[in-house]
Amino acid sequence: MEHYISATEKFLKQIVYDIEGPESDILYTHNIAKIFVWLTGIIDLPVKKSEMYWMTSFYHDSRYPLHPGTIVTTDDRDHARDLCFMIKRFVIESGYGTGIEYVDTRYKKKGA
Repeated sequence: MEHYISATEKFLKQIVYDIEGPESDILYTHNIAKIFVWLTGIIDLPVKKSEMYWMTSFYHDSRYPLHPGTIVTTDDRDHARDLCFMIKRFVIESGYGTGIEYVDTRYKKKGA
């Protein structure tokens, strides 16, 4: 599940990069909901804010365990996958990321 969440974060950051450039402070957060809220002031995304808050809660629970006993079900995993693929499809179909590759909170032109 964490892979879907991490990929979603990178897809959202690709949009931020294309809009704001590499100097945007929002590129350094790992809070998907915060990135999503920042973007909703600019573009219409294909998912609901509540779904990004839901995904963020799992991300922080799985990466930085705060609540012992948090269980991720297969339904949770499948929902995270579906959200990730919706964001991925939006990024590709909207033309974001053309010629740019996102690598570890930095951007690098392909072939550089």
